[in-house]
Amino acid sequence: MVQQPSRNPKAKSTKSKSRTQEHIVHFDTVLAGAKRKFMEKMSANVMDVGDVKSFEFLETIGSGAFGVVMVARNIYNKQLYALKLIEKKVTVLQSQVAHVKNEVKILSCTDFEFLIHMEFFFKDNVYLYIGMPFVNGGEMTTHLSRLKRFEEKLSRFYGAQVILALQYLHHMGIIYRDLKPENVCVNADGYIRICDFGFSKKIDDGRTYSFCGTPDYLAPEIILHIGYSFSVDFWTLGVFLYEMNAGYAPFTENAENAAVQYDKIVKGKFQCPSTFTRELTDLVNKLIVVDRTSRYGCLKNGYSDIKLHDWFDDIDWNGIHGKKVKPMLLPKIDSENMGANFFQQSNLELRKNSVDEYSYLFSDFN
Repeated sequence: MVQQPSRNPKAKSTKSKSRTQEHIVHFDTVLAGAKRKFMEKMSANVMDVGDVKSFEFLETIGSGAFGVVMVARNIYNKQLYALKLIEKKVTVLQSQVAHVKNEVKILSCTDFEFLIHMEFFFKDNVYLYIGMPFVNGGEMTTHLSRLKRFEEKLSRFYGAQVILALQYLHHMGIIYRDLKPENVCVNADGYIRICDFGFSKKIDDGRTYSFCGTPDYLAPEIILHIGYSFSVDFWTLGVFLYEMNAGYAPFTENAENAAVQYDKIVKGKFQCPSTFTRELTDLVNKLIVVDRTSRYGCLKNGYSDIKLHDWFDDIDWNGIHGKKVKPMLLPKIDSENMGANFFQQSNLELRKNSVDEYSYLFSDFN
């Protein structure tokens, strides 16, 4: 048997870079068309259509500061949905009305393969209800916990989808601010959907100063209360890539409390595990950079610097966008236990009130 000659790495890299360049041009056109549709939706009212009596609540699959996410079945068409219940009273007491309105508005306008979207919205006297597709493969955290850490091929597959999703959001003028495995769900087809837009905000070319996000993933500029924009999402992308490949976030080790952790973050003190390839280590070190003027994604070439990085050499970006790349992991779906791929949650007993609570604050979402 004649041994086949090995491929020239440089030739492979050149071919990959050329294919990526073609994707970059194509995706810019895609985003331009998406922006027109997004702006049309932004100018429209969020329709209040639905009734809680039309749904059978089955399982709680997520919980947050303002409410819970439950699997609910429409009793008429038998369709399953992820229904997010946000308690109006809690939202008001925690001064989060603007955040919740942002979430509803953004979910009503976004339309991208790797982002969750809103199918319908309604409210009653106590809760706001956001109806979304049920992503039955569960949270990425569940799979990461089971596997301990992902192989780089799998994390590269997921990372490419996250990058396309963030680029879509940024092109629409939206900052995400809460990228983490808990907010990424895996569908039955093996592809992902980013969920939970509670910290998202439309800033366009402006800046924001809000202190929000998850401590492990906060960018230095948030901790230091410096006005920021999309730079924080690139920092968090680096943390996200690190965690998928290491099994833990870079600033959690030997951090006894939040103060120690924040000190490590603002100093950029972390180290990549020896299990990381040279290419992955290089990319992470170019994203988790304290000086945002030197951070990948924030430079002149923007997303192109990330997509053209050597770690993504094997990625067919157009194939990922079109869902033509075969997934490395297909979640096991249990039709009898729909919450099997989510961490166990306590079921919520719905509160009732004959009076419409805070109706003047939630009368519109424009």
